[in-house]
Amino acid sequence: LFHDEYHIAKLKDVYDNPKLYKAYPALGTRSVQLADLDDKTRGFVEVVRYPSGRDLVSGIKLHEKFVESEPDKIKETLVHEVQHVIQTYENFARGGSVDFAGGEKNYLRLAGEQEARATATRAIKHTETVRRIDEQKRRLSLKQKELDHVLEEASEEEKADYAAYGKAYADFDGSENAGDVMASIEKKNWKSVNLRWGDIYMLEWNIADDEEGLDARMPKPHSYDAIVTF
Repeated sequence: LFHDEYHIAKLKDVYDNPKLYKAYPALGTRSVQLADLDDKTRGFVEVVRYPSGRDLVSGIKLHEKFVESEPDKIKETLVHEVQHVIQTYENFARGGSVDFAGGEKNYLRLAGEQEARATATRAIKHTETVRRIDEQKRRLSLKQKELDHVLEEASEEEKADYAAYGKAYADFDGSENAGDVMASIEKKNWKSVNLRWGDIYMLEWNIADDEEGLDARMPKPHSYDAIVTF
């Protein structure tokens, strides 16, 4: 994507986010350029200010060194800078630089910088959650296959207890003796019961909990995993 001599690509070619470009059609055509920046700068937004006072975003520059050495960090930077572009479009509070703000503390306090950092952090949390869900689903699939095999080889007694445990579990809130039935079966330490209501149950619970929290952190299209690998 950055093979031309100037290492430039359009944002829409490196960051797949249809909802974003629907809201801001011009944003997808802004340039993203890999450049040799100073080591303290991972990226910045290039803005042209006209005599009328109107600002025009010409593009985003990213430090080319970090693309290979710290790819996740540079993806985080791109999301951060995209938020700065939106601030320009909407005339929201802007970001700045350490020099512009008069020092590191003032820079970190800039409302535009706080918002951009929060946006990138939510994207990171979302992506980490997606990766965790994928890994848990992989483990869940293996555990379910293991359970199928165990039940195929199980004795009739174990199969009967497995079914009874499942019924007691489902009826737990409305049955007075469900807990006693489950406790009695648990003493037998059946592998099928331990797999289904131990390992598999916990994986299913964790997956459901993570999936429920995804939209609260960041809409899926804004996950920085949407960015094409440089």
